[in-house]
Amino acid sequence: MAALRTALPALLLALLSTTAALGQGIESTSNADLQAARAEALRRQMGHELHLRAYDLLDELVYGWTREAPFAVETPVIVGDVTVPLGFGSGLEALLENHLSGLVLKHPETRVRLSYCPGCAQLVVHSDKRGTVISRGVDQPGALAALGKEAGATHALFIDVEAEGSALVLRATITALDEHRSIVWARTLSSSTSSGALLRAGDKLVSAEQARTEYVDALQQRGPIVIPARLGLVQFSPPSADTGTGGIGMVPILWLQSGAELAINHARDWTGSVVVGGTFVPQLYNGLMLEARVNRLLTGAAASLTQPNLYVFLSGSLSTLNGPAALVLRDDVPNIADLLASATGAVVQTTTWPALGTGLDLRIGQRVGATLFMQSTPTLNGSPGVGRWLDYGVLQVHTIGGEVTLWF
Repeated sequence: MAALRTALPALLLALLSTTAALGQGIESTSNADLQAARAEALRRQMGHELHLRAYDLLDELVYGWTREAPFAVETPVIVGDVTVPLGFGSGLEALLENHLSGLVLKHPETRVRLSYCPGCAQLVVHSDKRGTVISRGVDQPGALAALGKEAGATHALFIDVEAEGSALVLRATITALDEHRSIVWARTLSSSTSSGALLRAGDKLVSAEQARTEYVDALQQRGPIVIPARLGLVQFSPPSADTGTGGIGMVPILWLQSGAELAINHARDWTGSVVVGGTFVPQLYNGLMLEARVNRLLTGAAASLTQPNLYVFLSGSLSTLNGPAALVLRDDVPNIADLLASATGAVVQTTTWPALGTGLDLRIGQRVGATLFMQSTPTLNGSPGVGRWLDYGVLQVHTIGGEVTLWF
């Protein structure tokens, strides 16, 4: 018993030491996993940026060929080698080679016709009077010349992409497929890593200066305030048969509107607008309206310059209508005397109503758009000339409509 009492403290101390060591091991493993995940995320981000900037340099290279071709006639060329910064591997090399091939195919005016060379990147055996060498085909001038003849090519293109300080540098060299691999054309292009890639369209290459000018122009045209010009058509629901109106409903109202729309941020995922409108149909009605809207983008985190953008919106408006047509919006059924007095101008009927609405707004390039919407007009609930498109008790839809909008 005494021995057990003596051994018990030692056993407890050993258990505590083991638990502490295990906790430190788990914590160190978690820290190591976290650091590895952060390193992988950083490597992935650097890879994406390198990918885009290398594409930009290839665009600039082929654009230079379109302005001043490296050959006087169409010449078959094999892609001898494409190298990228250490750590990004053959995947990025293949992407760059495919992008280059696509650009050259879209621009035959470069007079460069790329030929397929499967042995350039593979291990080949080449023997001559100096001996036998086993290496990549691209690393042996004699083997490369033989491979070029098999591919029907007379020249080889070498592209080297390197990160040097704060710049990404592309070196392109075209050599003749002879024993000495004579250089016939060379160019070095540099892009600062502190500036964004231009991402020019492959089928319509422009200079870097022109691409930047177009980009700045696009941004300047997307100022925070734009002026909409809108043509809208509003249709009230026809009355039900038991209202005593004989089924006569409100004629459609055509609104011409303009005002100002404000982008809350540069992404244009939230916008707000205030517009005023007017309408006039001789001998039938004239009126004014004021409307405010809040728009929320549904198709992405930012509005696109090139793709359609779909917004959902909530609106509040106040409208007033004068003339014979406004009789239909009264709280009672108009009689013959009311119709005659309004037609002769002895009495001018005026009806004013607020409306709450929601709808979808499809825009293309922030220049033209189409809208579908529905509205509820609570103050016209008692009007026998106004029916319900939808009626769910609290939620009632009295009007539906559509709009076409131009932005300036």
